[in-house]
Amino acid sequence: MPLYYSPTLVHTQPFDEGGPTNQANLVTLCRRHHRMKTHAAWTTNLAQDGTLTWTAPTGHTYTTQPATYPTLLSGAGGSG
Repeated sequence: MPLYYSPTLVHTQPFDEGGPTNQANLVTLCRRHHRMKTHAAWTTNLAQDGTLTWTAPTGHTYTTQPATYPTLLSGAGGSG
């Protein structure tokens, strides 16, 4: 995987501004989006349900939903 697409764990509220390092303040971003947030004045807000809202320097907002994955049913894939 090219470095450009390598995931990075990022604080939604910056660590140096008092943002805690915990699940409620961390998201996984590719390098491009990490740089947008860090160097291009975009801000993020992570809701409890995992929804991430980006705010552009212009004030426009963009909301992303967390990925969902199928859950394994009890007993599925068992040994027998």
